Amino acid sequence: SSGASLLLQTNGGTSALTLDSDQDATFAGTILASNNSPAYSFASDTGTGIARTGTQQMSFVHPSYTSLNLDALGRANFPQKVAIGVSSFGAPLTVQADGGGSAINIIGRNNGVADESIIGFYQNDGTTRMAYILADEQDLDFATGGSNVRMKITSGGNICIGENTTSYKVRVKSDATVDNGIYISAGATSGNHALYIENLAGSAEHFAVRGDGQIRLN
Repeated sequence: SSGASLLLQTNGGTSALTLDSDQDATFAGTILASNNSPAYSFASDTGTGIARTGTQQMSFVHPSYTSLNLDALGRANFPQKVAIGVSSFGAPLTVQADGGGSAINIIGRNNGVADESIIGFYQNDGTTRMAYILADEQDLDFATGGSNVRMKITSGGNICIGENTTSYKVRVKSDATVDNGIYISAGATSGNHALYIENLAGSAEHFAVRGDGQIRLN
């Protein structure tokens, strides 16, 4: 020992382990654990801890499941459900915002042409894309059928359906495969409007197609 510390030394006199008066341990060399699962656990819960579950892979394990896998590239895989900001697990990922703002922020990339952020939707095989939502230079694209953009909301707030750009607030472009460009239905009474056009202030009716079949033009 040295003062209030305890030293464990090798045959050559090199300190291998130091225990100080605060019961803190300092290891001079590498600590090796067994390949048993878990290799590092708790005295009161030996089935829970950290394990080596593959080459250059470590995991946080529980007697009944693995909760987190980390591979050699630093990638994390959560086999179980994840909850952030909330204690309940209603879905594979549950996120609750705090009082400061957004629940999820997505930071995109510069693809060499424009800045973009994308959310993809895939089939169960994990490789076949069904649809996506793309934020591209402040425009927002909605695509289905893999990669076909069906609707765009421009940075100015204009909505394009079947078209990529428009100077109108809403533009719908049909094609030969569609029987009707726009189909609107409403209730059967005069108070139900299938189409209603008013002035900018919202105080006067200009044109209305009512649910009872009447058309009003003022």
